[in-house]
Amino acid sequence: MKNFNNLSKEVKKDLDRKIESVSDILKKDVQEQPFVLQGMIPERAITALTADVGKGKSLFMLKAIQAISNGTKLFDTYRTKKKKILVLDLEMSEYDIVARVHSILQEPSDIFFHCQSFQIDNGSDYNWLVEIIKENKFDMLVVDTLNSAHSKEENSASEMRNVNRKLLDLINDTNITILYLHHHRKIQQGEKYGQSSSRGSTEILAKVASHLLLDSRKLTVSDDNGIGYNGLHLTITQYKSRLAEGLNKFGVDVWHDPIEKKTFWQYTGECDEENAKEVSKGFILSTIQEKEEWSVSKLMIEKDKKQFRFGEKNLRIAIKELIEIGKIKSKIGERNRKLYYLPESLAKLGS
Repeated sequence: MKNFNNLSKEVKKDLDRKIESVSDILKKDVQEQPFVLQGMIPERAITALTADVGKGKSLFMLKAIQAISNGTKLFDTYRTKKKKILVLDLEMSEYDIVARVHSILQEPSDIFFHCQSFQIDNGSDYNWLVEIIKENKFDMLVVDTLNSAHSKEENSASEMRNVNRKLLDLINDTNITILYLHHHRKIQQGEKYGQSSSRGSTEILAKVASHLLLDSRKLTVSDDNGIGYNGLHLTITQYKSRLAEGLNKFGVDVWHDPIEKKTFWQYTGECDEENAKEVSKGFILSTIQEKEEWSVSKLMIEKDKKQFRFGEKNLRIAIKELIEIGKIKSKIGERNRKLYYLPESLAKLGS
């Protein structure tokens, strides 16, 4: 048996680990895991927000942490716990950050930015961060993006394991909550987005308690004066959650006003795929009239005009199922574009 009296203080501290029996654990009350952002960002844990380049993950991140910093509901729906936030923005220039703060945040909040280079696997950088967090009493850390915050090879499991250890060390040393942004790899044709879509080793997401995947499509609309507004329809899906309370997929529209140089947000609700498909069918049958021929692109434009909340994927699924049951028919039009129309029997029935 080892003589523990001869061990150094550092080793004794390392050996002083807490061991609990099942009997001890059963004496404890079951408590809900605290969230910084309901269903999305658990407290004192790592959350990953992943997306393709240019899809809007930084926009969504800023809107989310604005609600967290104020302790208000995100999109008047998702509860938050008020936190003081430090953002390590390692991709945008100071000019871009100023523009986005004016456009998205628009008012003072408990959010602070550090825009210089930083690597968590560098000893002096890590010690600086621990000191800054403790001195300023930061509760939450946002890293945009992960690959810019370390010097390791992201395709190496062993090297990314070391990065994860530093992130977990940071939580243990400071009780901080971590949200990092990360890019997707280029997916193959026909491949669907999922947890494996993230760029680099699978070890990157191995230690996260919540993985949020963001996708988007472009929106365009003109007002009565002919001014064009560009926007994005964002969808957020949770692909991993170690916690009992998860997140249902939801959507949100974000518009940019080119005159005011500000963004405006509209929560579009949870995305029920089956319900969206049925809504799509109803929209198609109520839109296509006798002797009319509609393309998918034309239907999508009409859908946006009527403010229906479903995507092109659900529209195409609905079209396929309506053709299978004989509710609509298809033909090849100009430029080999498929057109959809009512069968003569249905057209007479509706007239």
